[in-house]
Amino acid sequence: MTQGNEVIFRDFTATEILNTSRNINGTEIVAHQNQNWTNKWNSFCSHETDQVCADIPLNQCPTCRHYSFWLFFTLIFLLAVWILLANSFVIAYIIKRKKSFRTSLDLLKGSLAVTDLLTGILLFTTALPNIAWTTRLTSRQLYVETRKLADTRVAIVSVTLYLLLISSTLYHLVLMSYNRFAAIKWPLAPQTVKKTRINLLLLWLLALAAASYPAWFPGFFHFYYTYFTFLFLPNILIHSSVELGQAVGFFLLIVVPYLAMVIMQVF
Repeated sequence: MTQGNEVIFRDFTATEILNTSRNINGTEIVAHQNQNWTNKWNSFCSHETDQVCADIPLNQCPTCRHYSFWLFFTLIFLLAVWILLANSFVIAYIIKRKKSFRTSLDLLKGSLAVTDLLTGILLFTTALPNIAWTTRLTSRQLYVETRKLADTRVAIVSVTLYLLLISSTLYHLVLMSYNRFAAIKWPLAPQTVKKTRINLLLLWLLALAAASYPAWFPGFFHFYYTYFTFLFLPNILIHSSVELGQAVGFFLLIVVPYLAMVIMQVF
């Protein structure tokens, strides 16, 4: 509920204000005592974390499993390194190859490698710093800070980049499935390099459109930092047919290409 310009959340049971801040709308965010913020998401901490370590950073809290956190952090780091190295080799091989020997498949592989390379960069520049940032805060600070970031430009840009990687990877797989289908259905109509370049251009434009779709409708979509993924993700609350239509439109941009890929693989 709202009292003046101050937001008081119903699930808080105490009245003592421990930390305050304001979101982008100027509304004050109030964090009260005895609220469980971390036990619903944080697989590295126990249910008692918010009471035992209310004012202690999560990376120093005795009720959190620090070895699990560092193992997870290390695995993400190694995955990012592997992604960068492997896809850099693919891109370097295609670039060094003479243009006269490059095929349409080389262009498609190179474009897909760029998508995967961006995924590795995203892990290094976003996921890993977010993991470290999250664990340096107390649960109450995390509650306030993440709500300050909700629906900001940082959140919107982060969500768009994340969705771009997902949609571009999916559309690359769709195009590869189509090329395979076309090679079987029309064997005398080979895929030329020029045609592949046009298809890849359209693919990236469509992927960008799908990724930026939530940003077109900020009144319907909201952009939050989610603790369990350490990334910003979009969300939409459906209260009317208009919001339902926006959610269905975004759903179709992701599901229809996937269904098309499955159908082409089957037939």
